[in-house]
Amino acid sequence: MKKIPVLKIILILWLVFSVLYVGWNEWTRFKVAVMQNSYNRGIEDAVAKVITESKACKAFPINIGESKATLVNVDCLKQPDQEQAPAAK
Repeated sequence: MKKIPVLKIILILWLVFSVLYVGWNEWTRFKVAVMQNSYNRGIEDAVAKVITESKACKAFPINIGESKATLVNVDCLKQPDQEQAPAAK
């Protein structure tokens, strides 16, 4: 029976461990990147919906959990500039 040198076994184990560690690290980075992209996309979609809703010049409700609010586009509240009456002398 052949003897396998201890150094060779240690190097093989080190290589396997290193490959597994790097793979696990890259997989974790990938998952975090996917979650961050999903979060950013959700924010973009929410803001786009608020902008679309506000263009109708109607009040619209928003809520998160138990917190609720009603929003309206400020541009819709502006009154046309009225001509000012001449000041009395």
